[in-house]
Amino acid sequence: MKRFLCCGLLLTLILVLFSCASNSEVKTNNNDISTDTNYSSDETTAGRKPLTIPIINYEGYEFTVLSFDKKDFGKWGQYLDFGWSEDFAGELINDAVYARNMIVEERYNVTIKNIENTDPYTTARKSLTAGDTEYDVISPYIDRIITLSQENLMKDFYTMPYIDLEQEWWDQAILRDLSLNKKIYVMMGDITLGDEELNYAIFYNKKLIEEYKLDNPYQLVRENKWTLAAISEMGRVITHDLNGDGIMGEEDVYGVLSDYGSAPVWYFAFGERMSIINSSGAPELCMNGLRTVTVMQKMSEFLCDKQIVVNASDIPSQWVGLDKMLMEERGLFRAASVYDITIYRAMINDFGVLPFPKFDETQEVYTNEIATWAACGIGVPYNNLDFERTGLILEALAYESKETVLKAYYDINLYTKVARDVESEEMFNIIFDSKCYDLCFTFDWGGLVGVLRNAAKDGSRYMSLYDAAESRALTEMQKAYEYFLD
Repeated sequence: MKRFLCCGLLLTLILVLFSCASNSEVKTNNNDISTDTNYSSDETTAGRKPLTIPIINYEGYEFTVLSFDKKDFGKWGQYLDFGWSEDFAGELINDAVYARNMIVEERYNVTIKNIENTDPYTTARKSLTAGDTEYDVISPYIDRIITLSQENLMKDFYTMPYIDLEQEWWDQAILRDLSLNKKIYVMMGDITLGDEELNYAIFYNKKLIEEYKLDNPYQLVRENKWTLAAISEMGRVITHDLNGDGIMGEEDVYGVLSDYGSAPVWYFAFGERMSIINSSGAPELCMNGLRTVTVMQKMSEFLCDKQIVVNASDIPSQWVGLDKMLMEERGLFRAASVYDITIYRAMINDFGVLPFPKFDETQEVYTNEIATWAACGIGVPYNNLDFERTGLILEALAYESKETVLKAYYDINLYTKVARDVESEEMFNIIFDSKCYDLCFTFDWGGLVGVLRNAAKDGSRYMSLYDAAESRALTEMQKAYEYFLD
């Protein structure tokens, strides 16, 4: 494996972590296992449960991961979870991935090989259906791994040796929301950044807040007053025809920058779910209740109100135009993915970060749905040649990610390097702590995700669109459930 010089920060990190690893004994053949399983020192794991898995010498085994090409993945996020590149040496997350990989490689005598591909789903499916065993792990989008699982091509993580899904380094939200019958075929956690990067936030222009003497949004969040009514009222104050041509467009000023395609994000933020797991452990649709209908009507009125919102699909420059509007003081609130924050580093004036608002003050918690159609998860092929080896390496990578990749992402990159104020950390903590997944959203039973997006343009059509899709959705839901039961 090629080695390169990292920046001083990562060199220090590597030395600290390597000093911990050096205390562990590595045996000379694949059948010998070290009895020293607590291989991390108190210095780097203060307050953390130690990892207790064996140390096995895998004699230079090439642990192969199929993931997105970094250039292509840049559309949906900044980073890869397994890959690093000498070309990006000195880039914080790239170097942190390198540091983590090196720790695991040295401890288990393996080489982590990341194969980048513009379409890992299609490539993996072709390989697996042909019976090939070239990949230990695949990392396409979460939804795509779920699709592969229904073709009997993926391994259930609950049956993976050495992987302890109850540990803090695995995503408990995805286990809670996407497990059926104690089976789950895709995982997220400290080992992945998709559940951070493909989460959602509201970025806001601080200069406009001050100029129009509006309420402090951070205080609204703390006082449980950050709601649909609040963002609507503040947005309406801001919106006006800046160029004086009598036609509202992207050259004017808007209170909220969003799109109809983001309707599912608003839907979940307003406390709604597409499906739930009932007391018998079976999935149920929950999209035709009275509150849901009310939420959809209000959400549609909000997104269609040209005196508050400009939608990306209604302007020529679309999402790029929304970013420009926020940065040039022509937009107050920008609904976006967390990874968009790097765009706003170029802003001259300050910006802030907020969770998506609640529907009203009676809503108990904030909720953020992870974009599973664009977030990369991890999956293990059904025909993996050594589940014990794969489980052990994944467990070690997930554990080590917290003190390397996640520390670099949160503490150094997000909170220190990118965010503009101390309050942003508080808001990001709310955002990350409120993440959720939804079986119906991930499987898209009956095309119900499209129902939400289409109804956003006309809330009065919601029930008719839902009724037209319900029968197919129920059939597909039952088929998926039966697969999980088998």
